[in-house]
Amino acid sequence: MFGVGHPDAHFQMNTYEIYQKQLTIQGSFINPHAFEDSIALLASGKVNVDPLISHELELNQVEPVLQGKVAGVSKAVVKVG
Repeated sequence: MFGVGHPDAHFQMNTYEIYQKQLTIQGSFINPHAFEDSIALLASGKVNVDPLISHELELNQVEPVLQGKVAGVSKAVVKVG
């Protein structure tokens, strides 16, 4: 899950499913100022992420991936426009 909810926001979950599937729920804080540095590193070529990308998808291919209908997707790039 990516995003930040309102400080008073809550959500419901099936706690039995967490137990049954041995799920882990973990939050993390992301520094919003790191995006500029990250983009600069990528643009300069100092960091090569190509080996991390398993799939390049068209927008109409995203839903089947999110539904788990495509095997072997670890990191995907969605091409838009």
